[in-house]
Amino acid sequence: ILIVHSQFLEIGGAEKSILGLYEELKKRFECELLYEFWREHEEKDYFLRSKVWKVVSLIYRFPKMLFSKGVRKKILENDVIIISITGNLVTAPLNWACLILSKVYKKKTIVYIHEPLLVFWSLTKIENIILSPLRYFDVFLFKLFKPNIIISNSDFSKEIVMKNYKVNNVKVIYPLFHL
Repeated sequence: ILIVHSQFLEIGGAEKSILGLYEELKKRFECELLYEFWREHEEKDYFLRSKVWKVVSLIYRFPKMLFSKGVRKKILENDVIIISITGNLVTAPLNWACLILSKVYKKKTIVYIHEPLLVFWSLTKIENIILSPLRYFDVFLFKLFKPNIIISNSDFSKEIVMKNYKVNNVKVIYPLFHL
C-alpha cells in the first residue's frame, strides 16, 4: 500500500490522521509513505502570498510529478494507492499525478479527503477568478480518473464531494481510524 500525502511542512489534523493510518496499516500490510518535501524555491514566501505565482507554479510542477521516474516507480511497486487531499493547492500536482498514474497502471485507488481542493477559504473575488481554472481541472481529473473509494473526514467534506465532483459508482465512506 502506498500512502501519498504531499507535504509534512507542519503537522495538523490531516497529517496526524495520515500518520495514524500509516502506523495501523504498517502493522498488517507492507506499507510506505510518499511525500514531496517542497522547499526547493527561494521564492517560497512569495509563492505563499501570490495566487498568480501559485497557479504558474502548479502548472509547472504538475508535469514534473506526472513524468517523475520516482513517482512512477512507487505507483508500480504497490497494489493500493491512498491519495490524501488536504485542500492545500501546493499539494495538488503530486495528488493529480498519482491519481492519473494509479489508474493508468490499473491500481486500486482510494482518495482520502480531509478538505476538498474545491474549497478555497478566505479568498477574494479576484483570487477565486484566477484560481477557477484549477477547480475545473481538479473536477475533470477526478471524474476521468475516478477512485475506487473515497474516504471523507466529515459530513461537510462528503457533501462537497458529492455536490461538486458528482462521481457515480464510487463508495464514499468515513474513516474508522481518524484520530
